[in-house]
Amino acid sequence: MIKADLPNASKSQFIQDWPSMGGTAVQGLMIINSGYSVSNNHLNLCSTTLDIAHEMVHLLQRNLVGHSLDRKVFDRGPDWIIEGSAQAISYRLAGDLDQCDVQKLGFDYWRTDASVGGASLSELDGYDAHQKPKFFSVSSWATDYLIRTTPDGEKAVITFYSEIGMGRPWRDAFISAFGMKVEDYYNDFEKIQANQTITPDTSVCLPQSDKRVKCLGLIDNQGSADYVFEVPFDGNTLPPTDQWTSSGSCIVTGWGGTPKSSTSYELAISFDSETHGTCHIDVIFSTDQKITLDFVIP
Repeated sequence: MIKADLPNASKSQFIQDWPSMGGTAVQGLMIINSGYSVSNNHLNLCSTTLDIAHEMVHLLQRNLVGHSLDRKVFDRGPDWIIEGSAQAISYRLAGDLDQCDVQKLGFDYWRTDASVGGASLSELDGYDAHQKPKFFSVSSWATDYLIRTTPDGEKAVITFYSEIGMGRPWRDAFISAFGMKVEDYYNDFEKIQANQTITPDTSVCLPQSDKRVKCLGLIDNQGSADYVFEVPFDGNTLPPTDQWTSSGSCIVTGWGGTPKSSTSYELAISFDSETHGTCHIDVIFSTDQKITLDFVIP
């Protein structure tokens, strides 16, 4: 029998967020939402593998750091490394699967998404990091780059959490693991962020018939054109293809995105390269929630 120390507050948050989560991990327990990948139209093997690997990294982090009740001061490092290392390592582990294009789904996506309105890395150093713009993409991109440029690669992440588990403050553990002060890494990475900033092309946006929708524009994502919208969000996952309808020849070929808050979602959609003209896309999340997107494909 596995015992989990999941506080009541965490339980309620977990239940509330479950529809939009691939899984979660607490001390000694990992839970995977097997329906998440299917409802998001991802290849099940790829997405589930990523979810399992991500949560296994969190279990490893917790085992290396130790239980919070065993320590006078609970110091586990910033959230951007916690989530970023789980993402970066899980995508490396899934890279051998034929069904997983981890370069497109992960590494390229993080960089492009974080470059459009993402928070600077140093802003993710506080307790409210999860509330900052593009938290997961910035964290994943920053940690992936840190791993790529550190001689020990992924092993440096193990060293980092092992040092914390032995009682070292996380900033000292960062120096030991990655060979530099975290402030220096913030400066270096934020220069990269500044050079990668992408400004969406808003000329494709039409006046929205659905006033809850905000058209953010067209982004060239490594040669793939993504049309990005901020839409209302109630915690449900993205609907399957049979719940997307469109006028004319505007047929959706791909979609994704990330929650911006508990009530809004940044949605990116793509189309066949032969599609051009005015598009009106209806997306049905549930029987009582439908949104309409209005834009032009040049």
